[in-house]
Amino acid sequence: MRTFNVSGFARSHLVIFAAIAISGCRSVSTGSGSADDRSDGGRIPSCLAEDGIDLFAAEGDEVLGITWNNLGESDAEGGYRVRFGTSVEDLSDEVLSDCSDLECELNLTGLENNVTYTLQIESLNIDGETTQVSCAIEATPHPLAFLADVRVHRETNGTQDLPDIIAGEEGSPLLVAWEDGGAIRLSRSDDLGDTWRQTITVGSGVEQSQPALAFRNLVEETAVVEDGTETTTVVEVPFLFLAYARGSQIMLVRAGFLNGLAGDASFDTPLALATGANPDIVVGPSAVHVAFEDGGQIFVVSLDPDTLSLETPVRVDTGSGEADAPAVTAHSETGDVYVAYHARRGAGDFNVYSNVSTDGGTTFGAEEARIDDDTKGQNQLNISIAVDERSNQLLATWEDRRGGANIFFASSEDNGLTWGTNIETGAGLAGDQFTPKAVVDPGRNSYVVFIDTSDGHRPMFSRFNPDRTFDPPLPVSTAAGKAGATARNPAVAIDKFGSIFVTWSENRGSPNVDVYFARAE
Repeated sequence: MRTFNVSGFARSHLVIFAAIAISGCRSVSTGSGSADDRSDGGRIPSCLAEDGIDLFAAEGDEVLGITWNNLGESDAEGGYRVRFGTSVEDLSDEVLSDCSDLECELNLTGLENNVTYTLQIESLNIDGETTQVSCAIEATPHPLAFLADVRVHRETNGTQDLPDIIAGEEGSPLLVAWEDGGAIRLSRSDDLGDTWRQTITVGSGVEQSQPALAFRNLVEETAVVEDGTETTTVVEVPFLFLAYARGSQIMLVRAGFLNGLAGDASFDTPLALATGANPDIVVGPSAVHVAFEDGGQIFVVSLDPDTLSLETPVRVDTGSGEADAPAVTAHSETGDVYVAYHARRGAGDFNVYSNVSTDGGTTFGAEEARIDDDTKGQNQLNISIAVDERSNQLLATWEDRRGGANIFFASSEDNGLTWGTNIETGAGLAGDQFTPKAVVDPGRNSYVVFIDTSDGHRPMFSRFNPDRTFDPPLPVSTAAGKAGATARNPAVAIDKFGSIFVTWSENRGSPNVDVYFARAE
């Protein structure tokens, strides 16, 4: 995230409006753990346990994508039993999984849409005896659908472009930043994107561009004292971070929440990090990491999120030749930092590469890894990278020019040292595809948004499932790209309940270019 001034406010108490906590559970408590789901919005009911079995159910069309973690490492030599039914009193249906690992997945297919099922996982020993029972969750199969899109900002003139989006852990606050004629704008929603508050201006000066957002969530610890009462201590306060380019400088601004997420937000004075362009940002477990390009090379600068003390920028790419457009992500437990980018090595085309830091951004590997497997000598550009923290898989998606302009996808099972076979995301679409972005949900599904030209320039969405297949691409908006309008530069975010938030820019109000938003559940 970046730290910046807000148009005449330095260290001000600029209100982005209070967050509305949205809670409520579809919970059933029959086993170890606690259900964690929001009844209003979201599509991944979950059951979390410190030393038992974490259970997730991604709701799809006549299917529930079940994934689980055996955190307690209970004996599962005999696999797992998934018990389910339409009430907690009658879990009479069951499916056996021969997976005996600590992390497994299973699709329950042929289910009835809009019917609520109760599910529970049991680990089995070699004799088929139950060794651990998860708590139960309720999940309702239904087709994934995007709601009607809305314009994020109230202004009608000029060009609003390059939006980025970030969500708090529970979907609130939801924030979108974009560039507007040399200024950075920001808007906030507290109702999952149904309505957006008045736009504010972030930073000062001219030539501001390329905003990128990150969020550090509130972390609390609860302890039981001698009399049996509970005390809660705030371990980490929530922060919003915004990185952007101002002329030839990389800038960062931080916003704090005075009374937690339900309170107002105030912005620190913008901080200059380094010279460069094209920033991206992520919050790791102990540092904020900003990746950027400078002089055809890729760098990462790391900061303490509380003190904003800076480390010296570290070079990421290891080859000779032009490198650009970095994307950065981090593992919230290990602190490993992953950077992907496109680069020209020698006199050939652009390819996509990655490198990893296993010491929290202090150093990166001696050799970058090539991600694409193109042998035709065509360009690969505009890569996005994400990490599935439950399986420790790395997931990358990019714009690929072999056979036209298409979106390709690859994963790494060895922390980015090597990458697997490339898979075409937009297969079956007649047009060209550009500028993908990807995130991973708690149920191990990877979501990819991109621009497709099959029916106007429109934002599209697809899901990469744990069984390594892509869902058919789904239009994010029924209105985008129609009547000659051109959509571009999509971005995507999620919350822990599986709500999907997408933003993009579009000249639907031609000659103006505006920022739009849509949510899927």
